Amino acid sequence: MACEQSTSAFFCVAGAAVGTLGRATTKGRPSSSARTRLLRLAWLLLPTFWLTGNTLCAREEAEEPELAPIPAFGSYVVDQVRLLSHRERSSLERELGRFARQKGSQVAVLIVESTRPESAESYGIRVLEEWKLGRKGLDDGILLLIVTGERTVRMEVGYGLEETISDAEAKRIIEERILPFFKTGQFFSGISIGIEAILAKISGEPLPPLKRHPEPKAAQTSNRIPLLLAALLVLLLVIGSLFGPLLGPLLAAGTGGIAGWALFGSFWLSLLCAVLGAILAFLFAGSLSGKALLILWHRGGDLSRFGTGRMAGGAKDGKELSKVSSAASGRW
Repeated sequence: MACEQSTSAFFCVAGAAVGTLGRATTKGRPSSSARTRLLRLAWLLLPTFWLTGNTLCAREEAEEPELAPIPAFGSYVVDQVRLLSHRERSSLERELGRFARQKGSQVAVLIVESTRPESAESYGIRVLEEWKLGRKGLDDGILLLIVTGERTVRMEVGYGLEETISDAEAKRIIEERILPFFKTGQFFSGISIGIEAILAKISGEPLPPLKRHPEPKAAQTSNRIPLLLAALLVLLLVIGSLFGPLLGPLLAAGTGGIAGWALFGSFWLSLLCAVLGAILAFLFAGSLSGKALLILWHRGGDLSRFGTGRMAGGAKDGKELSKVSSAASGRW
């Protein structure tokens, strides 16, 4: 639009200049051929100027990137990257919808991959204005924006709630209640606890007590797998020893497959556990090894020492992650 206006203005100015040139040459009374040559030159230059202006305008428009689109406000949780499961999303929507009906203030969650080319702050403000969160005339709405590609969380607060949730309060909620869970991959827990704190502040209630800093999922899983594998090995040997070379391998294969699926969630790993279980049960079928292990197990053989050596280290690694935050945003 700006380029079209500039082009129109250019033609007006150029036309006026040519007219002025024609009048000036008439008053100066140069020869007819000289006046004709000057007018011809002016008219020949007009297309050149016009093409140059259009080229510059086209280049300027091409260099202006399109802003990220704003999704339609269809529910209180808009998850464009499927960060949450259907059950988790429905749970949050019910809680936010119930609060909006009871209190009037609206809190919404938007999860996107990226806000480029603009910042999360600029994009969040546009979303808050587009969605018109809160009651008309009060502007008592809050947007919790999560940008997964940039690992950023931002809270935009409407004018009607600025005294209730200041920049410092928004920053505190993000840093103390949302980011610790996001750093360990527990996104639903972080969002749920953050929303709980936001709704409490709007209602004029004290913030709920902080929950214990979560241990990273990877550390939890790695701590338990060796112990479970040791218990599974004992169970397979006992099955092979008690049920003989025919029934034992079949039962051990089934047990190993189910345990492999429960531990790893992979078909191929569960199949491998089933095959290994059948082989172990067949090798130890009818032997005394399985019975001896069973006796030790009943006598309280301590297997808890397997895999516990790195527990403290794993938890420590989860706490060393850095974060960068502004007045109402943070990164995980």
